[in-house]
Amino acid sequence: MKIDSSRFNMFWQNPDRFRIREAWKLSPEEPAAGSFASLLSFGRRRGTAFHEIRDAQYRGVSEFEAVEDLKNGGFSVKEIEVAKVMAACVRERYPDEKYLAHEVAFEYPIPGSPHSLVGRIDHIFERDGELWVGDWKTSKYRSKRDLDFKGAEYCKSTQPGFYILGAKSLGFDTRRFLYRLVHSQRENTRAEVREYPTERTSLELQQLARSVHMTCELILWMRDTFGIEKHWPVLPEKFNTGYESLLGKSLYEGYVPDGFQSKQEHLSIAQIL
Repeated sequence: MKIDSSRFNMFWQNPDRFRIREAWKLSPEEPAAGSFASLLSFGRRRGTAFHEIRDAQYRGVSEFEAVEDLKNGGFSVKEIEVAKVMAACVRERYPDEKYLAHEVAFEYPIPGSPHSLVGRIDHIFERDGELWVGDWKTSKYRSKRDLDFKGAEYCKSTQPGFYILGAKSLGFDTRRFLYRLVHSQRENTRAEVREYPTERTSLELQQLARSVHMTCELILWMRDTFGIEKHWPVLPEKFNTGYESLLGKSLYEGYVPDGFQSKQEHLSIAQIL
């Protein structure tokens, strides 16, 4: 099995949501533009637009072309404008920063295991003689206290460990990871960046690899023992994920429930079920 950080976390958050999304390849349909539900996905779409504009800059593509692609892809004017403000803030804050790698896929085979950690690293860069793995996050306006809380939660997540091991598989020897949280000001015409560094020791990285191996073994055991038609353990979730109507329900081949669609795979290297 080849598993990324998001799927690893999803399984432990709610095994049945994992079954629906990964075994049956179902995801909730995008909400209609202008609906209340679409507001809930604004942050995700703003973040995607920001990354697309940043990626275009790295590839030498004009911002105009990147924006036209976003418009053609169904992004709203507000999502694009906020993303442009954020991208401009980053260019001003880090005018001379050079990436050693950017949007690069990785596969880290776990020693002594048939399973691998996979993912796509946003960027790797050097600062003051040290190698860092970096990731951009975007946020609406928040107080400094809320931003710091969010940054601390990011730093405690499994993503840094996955990406540091991924960087090692690509030949970059580092244990340092930097989240950079780009957040809007109240009027959405300005943005600021806050940095949240973290690192992982060799022991912590070994512990993560072992945990991933055991998780993959557990997923395969559940599939082989219980199948995928009937539900897996259903755990309560803090936030609405869009899967609530299917949790605990049986599914069968060829059935796409109302309000759902075939999941689009954004990380082709991942191989789950």
